Amino acid sequence: MVFTFQDVVGLMAVYVFVHWQTSRNSGSQDRGWYERGTRRIRSKGGCAPPGWLFGVAWWLLYKLITAALFIAYREFPDTKWTYLGIFITASVNLLLNKAWSVLFWDLGRTGWSLFISFLMLDSAIVVLVFVALTQEAALWGLVFGLYIPYAVWLLVAIYLNWWWYKEGLKTTSMGSSKRIEAPATTGRRGRRGTPATVPLLEKH
Repeated sequence: MVFTFQDVVGLMAVYVFVHWQTSRNSGSQDRGWYERGTRRIRSKGGCAPPGWLFGVAWWLLYKLITAALFIAYREFPDTKWTYLGIFITASVNLLLNKAWSVLFWDLGRTGWSLFISFLMLDSAIVVLVFVALTQEAALWGLVFGLYIPYAVWLLVAIYLNWWWYKEGLKTTSMGSSKRIEAPATTGRRGRRGTPATVPLLEKH
């Protein structure tokens, strides 16, 4: 198999786009919030994977997605409408993945992130359907096999997101909210003549 300059550029573009959407908080070393949440879930009869598994799973899944899309980019006939459908739907899926990361990790909007997670699963299934419709391509089965673990893992994400929403559990960003106060420099003073405190920053 000979790789051209165009192939290398395509691989780099796919790799950067796939990995761009990774949430900055998903790699946080503070896993206390997750452990507290999983204890709550287990006490309610649910189940949850250990926190360390997420870093391993997403690292592997992003590599599989990159490989699947690159093989489709290189080997599938670009004159077929399913070729365009694969890349449009996969791109939408990754943008939804980014939105999910921001909503869940950064904003703690677990209801909205749950809604987005269903859209992610739907779009991943559509990608698999487009791949299955391109069976004249020699490596369509390989692309299908590389992409399907991501769709399966989304079921895990939906399950956990549902528990976080149902139980009103906090994420790492929600738990780090701080209110910082400092003495006022002008104007108001307290009852005993001491400077009054006013909020300078409220981090969410």
